[in-house]
Amino acid sequence: MSEVMRRAALIQPGQLLEAELDREAGRYVYEIRIHDTAGRIHELELDATSGALIESSSDD
Repeated sequence: MSEVMRRAALIQPGQLLEAELDREAGRYVYEIRIHDTAGRIHELELDATSGALIESSSDD
């Protein structure tokens, strides 16, 4: 999990709000919510095994 959190911080710097491990379509993914310095909330979905970004969205 620590490697995935480091990757998430590189993709979207900010304060970690929540991290959840889920199983989707036969693989484990982390759903991560980050609050950036501009006040936006970003949601990242990363593959739990490789740390690869699957999906990203924000509330702007």
